[in-house]
Amino acid sequence: MLRVAGFDVRAVDRVPQDCSIPCEVFDVSNASRLASVLKDVDAVILCLPHADSCQVAEISASLGINYFDLTEDVMASAYIRTALASEHVVLAPQCGLAPGLVSIVGGYLATQYDTVHSIDLKVGALPWYPTGRSGYSVTWSAEGLVNEYIQPCDVIRGGSRLAIPALSGLESIEIDGVAFEACLTSGGLGTLGESLDGRIMDLSYKTLRYPGHFAFVRYLLEDLQLRDKPKVAAAALVRAYPPVDEDVVYLHAAATGTRGGITSRTEYGRVWRPIEFCGRRWRAISWTTAASLCGVVELVRAGAFGPGVLRQESIALESFSQTLGGKLLEKYSRSTTEGVDAARDLRGLAEPTSVGAPDGRPR
Repeated sequence: MLRVAGFDVRAVDRVPQDCSIPCEVFDVSNASRLASVLKDVDAVILCLPHADSCQVAEISASLGINYFDLTEDVMASAYIRTALASEHVVLAPQCGLAPGLVSIVGGYLATQYDTVHSIDLKVGALPWYPTGRSGYSVTWSAEGLVNEYIQPCDVIRGGSRLAIPALSGLESIEIDGVAFEACLTSGGLGTLGESLDGRIMDLSYKTLRYPGHFAFVRYLLEDLQLRDKPKVAAAALVRAYPPVDEDVVYLHAAATGTRGGITSRTEYGRVWRPIEFCGRRWRAISWTTAASLCGVVELVRAGAFGPGVLRQESIALESFSQTLGGKLLEKYSRSTTEGVDAARDLRGLAEPTSVGAPDGRPR
């Protein structure tokens, strides 16, 4: 996707990858080797578990290289934003869907009111055909998944910013006739809580799952006592619920506020399924995460943001929507509140072919 957007790209991985871009094989924990590879680039994008983020960010900042990552980890992101803050490079942790795009949408909703009262954000990456007690498939980092289930959650309640235990606030909701449950999980809010602190009464981020999922997770973490063994829990989840090709991503955001003396509620909902892009079929979670991140990288290249820490909510949704990543997300989305979106013409940019359009509903 970055190459289509006009970037020169190369990869580093611990094992050889079957991809169309040059890939060097070594472990990024080798700091000297990593520094020698990064010295000739303008930006680095980290797509590894959060345990690797701080070291890579440190090396990037020391070399004057813009830094982007996908981590959901609150502590790692806070370290990058505070200890590594620089006047010479852009530091953009917590890109992707949640954190990431959902904060861009949340920031947009906050601007629609003179006084914003509440914002509720929800994202779910799920199998199209759920099976088992969990109704889940591990289509992204298992380490990140467990981490968001055990770390505290940033919320604003009654005007006060609080840290709430993960897996609390269980609620049942329905989208397009499909039943879901949602719970507070860590990291999805990014820095939106900091940005809206003192300006809003209630703010929360919850993860969407099929009914019964969070009871299963509590059994895994509490009854089986794996909360203190996150790697064991992650391995168990991958073994029981391996990745599937038929997946779906839901994003729903709702804000209540007052504008011109009138109180109203604004909602933003999207659904994404797998697509073909540049001759290869990609899971919904893969391409939507990539598009969300690539859109941010495009904006930095265009000079929309200068050096320093880049908070996702500071990105205008309108500007993001003009990037290749933003256009892909709009073209291949289905609104959960307005029916099927009109597709935008992307000829000359990427020409991906949509497959697996969401005509039916998961059972």
